[in-house]
Amino acid sequence: DLAQTALGIAKIVKSIERSGRRPSDSLGQILHDIFVGDNSTWKELIFKEIAVASMRILPDFDARHLSNLIYAFGIVEFSPMFEDGSIFFDLVALEAIPQLKTYNS
Repeated sequence: DLAQTALGIAKIVKSIERSGRRPSDSLGQILHDIFVGDNSTWKELIFKEIAVASMRILPDFDARHLSNLIYAFGIVEFSPMFEDGSIFFDLVALEAIPQLKTYNS
């Protein structure tokens, strides 16, 4: 699902960022360039698209999926703003707050 995909990509991004160096293998170079190089433009584009896609199905997310989606965006330290001026985390919070009692502490 979308939340798990976002979380998986976020963990890859964090791992690449944490390495602190450009990898010597071709796959590592490609991933580094996409997620870390050029001011992370591609990372932001990818996560902006994930945010847009999630808005259409957000009411269907259960507490675990909302939590994973929030965590994924936190890992990559990106909170997209939409064209109408709304902020991703504000919209997700509107869905998450009614489900707070179902979250694990």
